[in-house]
Amino acid sequence: MNGNWKSMAVAMALAVGAFGCGDDDGDGTTPTEDMGTGGTDMEVPAGGFPGTTPAGLPAYALGEGVSGTMAMTTSAADYSCAGSRTAPAGGADATFTMEIREFRGGTAVEGLCVKFFPDNVVDLGADCDPGSDFVTDASGNISVTAPAGGWYSYRVFPSASDEIVDSFQINELAPADGGTNDGISVAESTLRLIPAVLGVQAATGTTLVAGTAQDCNGEPVYGAIAAIYREDGTFIAEAGGNTSPKYRFFDGDGTPSTAQRWTHVDGLFGGINMPVDAGGENLLVELWGMNDAGELEVIGCETVPAAPDAVAIVNVGPLRADGPTCPGMN
Repeated sequence: MNGNWKSMAVAMALAVGAFGCGDDDGDGTTPTEDMGTGGTDMEVPAGGFPGTTPAGLPAYALGEGVSGTMAMTTSAADYSCAGSRTAPAGGADATFTMEIREFRGGTAVEGLCVKFFPDNVVDLGADCDPGSDFVTDASGNISVTAPAGGWYSYRVFPSASDEIVDSFQINELAPADGGTNDGISVAESTLRLIPAVLGVQAATGTTLVAGTAQDCNGEPVYGAIAAIYREDGTFIAEAGGNTSPKYRFFDGDGTPSTAQRWTHVDGLFGGINMPVDAGGENLLVELWGMNDAGELEVIGCETVPAAPDAVAIVNVGPLRADGPTCPGMN
């Protein structure tokens, strides 16, 4: 699997499990209280991390092994490219196959309309026209063209007849001419599999954001915490209630965890029930980490296109020279 396909696993695991990690018992406690690790949360000065910094947050690193909420061993993550890396420019145009499969069942769906963006710039206002855009064939495939080695993005539009929901993937690396890349579609049943007994619901009109914290080598980063902002820079804070925004991390073994307060050895994070404009908007995804000097700093920042009742996937590496400016960087 490629890296962004792995991120799709994050989104789906969130969809089927992590919605149940908030105020599941209806006792009125906030997500911070529900997710406590037994320590006292640290206060952050104005201008710092906009959320609540978890007690015991380790320095960001590459982690190996799982011992509860902690990695068993760590080594330095490579952030030598931070501030100087840029998005890959790509070379000559390459034509390749995208094999679009429904995430959970792995089934091919014929007739899905796909908007492809070879320059990696998503036009949120663009409709998908089966007459001029891409439509999956009987094998669930489309043939596309983009600069080899550069980033592209795409959007699979919802299909009521096939119960497929809206989804975005960005920063995908185009293969050489004649190559093949994975793509995804997401069934409504996959996105909405939330155990009713938990009393937690996916809020209509919101979006699910998921991804992986990565270093310069694409390795998953342990010890990152996330902040997501609206396009105007407004921080999306967690809140109590079963349809409110939630930030979730994984236990190092692919499962959302109520105890995990930062990315584990798999680097996986997600934001659930993120508010978004009716016409869509570009959300800012900011990752923070504690450096070896004990200082909390922004370690990554990317934008991701988002729309109501959709899934948005973005992996976040070290800060880019040509990347967006997130509020925590000011």
